[in-house]
Amino acid sequence: MTNSALCVDPIRANYLLPKHSIYAIYPQRLHIPAKMRAFLDYLLVQFGVNSTYRQYYEN
Repeated sequence: MTNSALCVDPIRANYLLPKHSIYAIYPQRLHIPAKMRAFLDYLLVQFGVNSTYRQYYEN
C-alpha cells in the first residue's frame, strides 16, 4: 500500500455541524454517586452554554 493510499482529503472542509443539544438522562436521586456527578460536570464544561465547543459551532 502506498503512502498516498493512506491519505484522507476533506470533502467539505467549510461544513459546520447543525446546532444540536446533548441531554444526560439519569434516575432522579437525592444523592448522585460521585462518578456520575464528575461525568455530568465534565459534560457541562465541555458542552455547556459557555463552552468553547458551543462558541465555535454557533458563531
